[in-house]
Amino acid sequence: MSQKKSRKGKMVKLPNEEALLEERPRVRFKRGVFSFFVIIVILGVIYMETPYSRLGVVDFEGLNMLVRSELISLINIDGDELFLSIRLSDIQESVERHSVVSEASVTRAWPNRIRIEVIENEVGACALVEGEMFHILTDGVLHHENAGMRANCDKMMIHGLTQDEVDADVPSLFVRQLMRVDPEIRGLIQMIEHEPYYDDIHRFSLSLIDGNTVKVTSHTMPDYLNLYRDLLATLEANFEPGQTGVFHLDVGNVFIPHE
Repeated sequence: MSQKKSRKGKMVKLPNEEALLEERPRVRFKRGVFSFFVIIVILGVIYMETPYSRLGVVDFEGLNMLVRSELISLINIDGDELFLSIRLSDIQESVERHSVVSEASVTRAWPNRIRIEVIENEVGACALVEGEMFHILTDGVLHHENAGMRANCDKMMIHGLTQDEVDADVPSLFVRQLMRVDPEIRGLIQMIEHEPYYDDIHRFSLSLIDGNTVKVTSHTMPDYLNLYRDLLATLEANFEPGQTGVFHLDVGNVFIPHE
């Protein structure tokens, strides 16, 4: 009985109203964080079980000469690979290893696409070499026609080359020099023939759409061809209108009219 009485007489101080109001938000916050974490985990599990968690489509932009399959073979991504685990920097490095690609940009496009924007190097000319066709980039690099490139070579095809001359960088030098010629003058060229002469393996014959033929050597070609309009003015001053012929700009710098 005495113990019961002592307990009845004991006083316990309860927290005041302000303390209770302060404690409840903390509890609610902790519970909210825990609930949010649980929801995230559940959504993550659901996401991992859906097809959207895996790579869906790879989109390319800016492809003009390269075909899509050529770059897909470089990327080497497993179709079942997690979309969020794909390293975009690795894809960019792989694409930019292709010599036709000047620059690449890789981004994610939700829900499960990858977008690759490509800037290509340009094809300066094409060449037939012992029955096989090559694309020659503006920097002189050659690519076999089986490399997956598409280019219109109708007016910029180089004829008459051998493999030995390719190995000697004859077409590479020619295209690099050709890129230094005024684009309007380049546009007059309709056929290019390799025509070595005087022990000059870099000599070419250019047939133009105005009916003239120009003999050039790659080393000095830009200097002379960029003066072609001046040469035509001289031609008109000394011959009948419409007279065509052969400009020998490789040796002698002379004009021989067609009969």
